[in-house]
Amino acid sequence: MKLHEIASLQPSDESKLQVLKTLIQHGQQPKIVNATYSSGHFAWGDLEKLGFAERGERRTRRGIGDEWWTYTGPGSILLITQTSTIAGGKTSQGEERIVMNKGDTTDPVEVDYT
Repeated sequence: MKLHEIASLQPSDESKLQVLKTLIQHGQQPKIVNATYSSGHFAWGDLEKLGFAERGERRTRRGIGDEWWTYTGPGSILLITQTSTIAGGKTSQGEERIVMNKGDTTDPVEVDYT
C-alpha cells in the first residue's frame, strides 16, 4: 500500500496515530486541522499524543485565556485553518494553509474556560 492510500483510510484512533506518525517519518507533509480534535482529519491532539506538539495556555482570573500550539515533531506539517469573512453583509468561507516546521507556534486564540 502506498502512503497516499494509507492517508485516505478512515482508521481507528490507534491506527490513525500510526498513519500520522508514518507519514511524518517518511517526509510527507500531512494536513493538520487547527483544532484539538477532529474525527475525520488529523488534528493537534493527535500530534500531542505522538509527542510531536505541545499546547500552551495562559489563563486569567475570569476564566478567559489564550491557547496556542507548538509543533515539536520532525519534518513539517501543513496546518489548515477554516476562515470566515463578512463584507457587505455577505459571508464567505475559506481556509488558510501554513507550513509549520519544528519550533513553529500558532498565534494565540482566546478560549473561555468557564
